[in-house]
Amino acid sequence: MDELSRARRGGGGGGGLAAAGRGGASLRAQLQRLRQEQLGASSDEDEDEGEEDDGEESSGSDDGGSLGGADGVDGLNGVEDEEEGGKGARGRAAGRTGAAAGVAANGLAKAKNRGGGSGSGEGDDDASGSDSEAESEGDADEDAHDEGEEGEDNDSEEGADAAGRDGGAESRSAGGVGPPTAAPLPDSWAAHVGRELSDMEAAALEGGRFEYRDAPPAEVHSTAWGADARWQLRMYGAASAAGGRRRRKADAGVDSGGSGGGGAAAAANGADESSVVALTALPPAPPTLPEYCVKERLVTRWREVHQEEAATAAEATAGASEAGAGPPASSSAASAPAAAQRPPQRPDCDFVSPAQRSLFSLLNSYADVHLPARPYPTSVDKEGPGGTPRDQGFTRPKVLLLLPQRNFAFRAVRRLVALAIRETRSDSVQGKERFVEQFTDPEDAQDEEALDAATRARLASKPAEHRAMFAGNLDDHFRLGIKVTKGAIRLFADLYQSDIIVASPLALATKLAEDKAADPHSAPDFLSSIEVLVLDRIDVMTMQNWAHVETVVAALNRLPRQQHGVDIMRVRDWYLAGRAGLYRQTVLLSSFAGPDANALARGAANAAGAARLALSPRGVLGAVVPAVRQLFERFPAASPAAAADARFEFFSRAIWPRLKDSVTRGMLLFVPTYFDFLRIRNALKQDDSLEFAAISEYSSNAEVTRARARFFHGQRRLLLYTERAHFYHRYRIRGIKDILFYGLPEHGHYYSELVNLLEEGGGAAGGAGSGGSSLPHATVTALFCPWDVLALERVVGSSRARSMLRGESGTYMFC
Repeated sequence: MDELSRARRGGGGGGGLAAAGRGGASLRAQLQRLRQEQLGASSDEDEDEGEEDDGEESSGSDDGGSLGGADGVDGLNGVEDEEEGGKGARGRAAGRTGAAAGVAANGLAKAKNRGGGSGSGEGDDDASGSDSEAESEGDADEDAHDEGEEGEDNDSEEGADAAGRDGGAESRSAGGVGPPTAAPLPDSWAAHVGRELSDMEAAALEGGRFEYRDAPPAEVHSTAWGADARWQLRMYGAASAAGGRRRRKADAGVDSGGSGGGGAAAAANGADESSVVALTALPPAPPTLPEYCVKERLVTRWREVHQEEAATAAEATAGASEAGAGPPASSSAASAPAAAQRPPQRPDCDFVSPAQRSLFSLLNSYADVHLPARPYPTSVDKEGPGGTPRDQGFTRPKVLLLLPQRNFAFRAVRRLVALAIRETRSDSVQGKERFVEQFTDPEDAQDEEALDAATRARLASKPAEHRAMFAGNLDDHFRLGIKVTKGAIRLFADLYQSDIIVASPLALATKLAEDKAADPHSAPDFLSSIEVLVLDRIDVMTMQNWAHVETVVAALNRLPRQQHGVDIMRVRDWYLAGRAGLYRQTVLLSSFAGPDANALARGAANAAGAARLALSPRGVLGAVVPAVRQLFERFPAASPAAAADARFEFFSRAIWPRLKDSVTRGMLLFVPTYFDFLRIRNALKQDDSLEFAAISEYSSNAEVTRARARFFHGQRRLLLYTERAHFYHRYRIRGIKDILFYGLPEHGHYYSELVNLLEEGGGAAGGAGSGGSSLPHATVTALFCPWDVLALERVVGSSRARSMLRGESGTYMFC
């Protein structure tokens, strides 16, 4: 008791937290005894009752909460295996933590098993309740307003509570229509946060010894993503050590194999004694939301939103059919998501597609999910679901959603609000006007007919996915706190009072740097209790500065330096032990797999396991229109770190000497990264025999216009062009006679786009009337090394890429 008091007083609260994290098992035991004393029970009674069924501790707790006593039972069920396994006192502590998790898991939880509202009851559970009880006095008026709406909200909540976790079959939509449901799944949230990791398990997770193995076939999961995709599960422990050393290339992160960097540390901690397997099979995927223990109010809202979207799409389709033409490109119905334009698969299913059903099931398991199959948007109003799990921690924010631009944030937040709450009052969504003003672009809303002919032609020349991706507010510096209460959602809440933080990597990295400059000893405490990390549109983030993403991820789940008004007695043990990162779910969504996202996925260690979707791309060679010789040349590289120097040395020694004298005009030199662009540009400036132009993502409009004109008219024989410039602008370069890919593009379809711009005699190879004509004198050369396997697969296909990487010859030609 004295030691705990000293820990809490030391350093104004910051030292107390750190000391509590170092206290180990003895400190956790003192925490448990002090909790019992606060509840009016002596330590002797605690010892006598320690052998009894832990379910009694949750029997009557937090009657005013939104989940009810059944959640505590489910929380205990998640840890019964550990108690029966002979873990003794640790198992009993996990049982108490599991019971608390079942009662305290209120609010929205990934739009599935939270009933809305803070659920701050007056019960006797020692760790129950949510962070809403630690709110500042400034929120008292909002909480009082919420209490006034209890009668309306409790009608649906009490119905769900009366049914409990076993009452999912009674859930119906507002009109009494809904798919029948079977028995609900166990409460995965309570089981996840209620599990206490042993020292050996924590060492295995933190050590980094694992490998990915193909998951056993499972209903829905095996067929939802196509024949070229398969799910793989991450395996920890000694059994994965041998597999993790199969190929050094996979270990270094080029492919998606296991990492072996921390194997020695794991072995030193005894992790080799037994294999730690967090997820052995893909989770079941029931067809209805009540089977996932989703609250009835959220199930009703989910069905209403999808029914409204389906009705709107049906009306638009019917109107277009009567007019005898398809819907106009500018109509909102035409720009609705493809999944939202059709009703659920069948009357007894709540999901619009097998892919959505599969992904929802994986997210419900709280395992890490790496999904490199996020389709490119093809419409302006593309939206994606969000979620808000809430629980007790050092600080209130529990969900961090990283997005690259404001337009993506606008669509995500709008979708989240639509699924979370029905706007029955003007203040149901507080700050809505400000949000619309700051996250939309007024100029983008103007009618297409008001544009001049040149502007309309320029927009029409861009691909559909480019127009959708860059429609709206493109600012990449934003932070938005979202606070969820029982009757309302507040946007632009203070970060420390928010449940969800929606931000760009640049904005958070800037705030961290500013706080560090103001106070060198400061820490990002508002990120200390993040339990769900979602990175959406990673393919766009890679075209920004990926270092900002790494900075933000490195700042997650650190022990805070200040207490921020939290009751230390109600913080979970694994927070105090500094193991919050082992309970954080990481969800990565991208259009393709890349080394940056793979490295980020390998760095996450989730006790619930991890699953990723392994794809087998078919390549884009079939999309190349002109019959042109395409030469792929392989060069050796000892490691990913040495690949840049090896590429430049091979280019300077073997490629450039033979091309420099043969090129008269029209050579496009495509460079994927800006650092390689600077390196080549500086080298070409030293060669006075060649005049060239350059276009990068930092070039001004005047510089771009001048470079394109000089290249087209033959005043410059060579044009340097970066992938980021093509990503942001999609310039249609004219006058291209030959192409040299210094490195393969990350976006595989850029390869076919650029090759289709080849010209001969002034006519575009892919233009009207070309008919795929042959260009016998044109050449396309691409450089690659063994560490470019992911980019190579997206261009030539998986099967060809394997042959090109393993073949004895270093040169491969396609016509």
